[in-house]
Amino acid sequence: MTRARWTAAALLACALVPLAGCGALPDNRPRVSIEFGVDPDLLENCPVLIDGKVVGRLTKTGQATRMSFPADMGKHEVRILSTRMECEPAIVTLEMQAQKVHLIAFIEERSGTDGSMRSVIALHG
Repeated sequence: MTRARWTAAALLACALVPLAGCGALPDNRPRVSIEFGVDPDLLENCPVLIDGKVVGRLTKTGQATRMSFPADMGKHEVRILSTRMECEPAIVTLEMQAQKVHLIAFIEERSGTDGSMRSVIALHG
């Protein structure tokens, strides 16, 4: 490389490093997206767990009720943690960079072993 090309490359790198730190560059990590508009008052601020670790909370942005959370490539268990009801986990597989898997949260009725009905959060993709 010529000296001019090295200088140009160094200047470009210096310009991009601050942008990467502030999130101005695109994030190409795979993501899990959850739509929780079925009952936003019930689900807003509930923690989202991926593989048992809290990765964020469900929060509305204006009227929008969809949040996305970065995850590594591979197979993951996703669930919403609520104090009012349990959540049936969803298993998702992220296979490539910039992939987004969309899940929709539903409130469903399930029967217990004693025949009683209970509400659960179910995530469907």
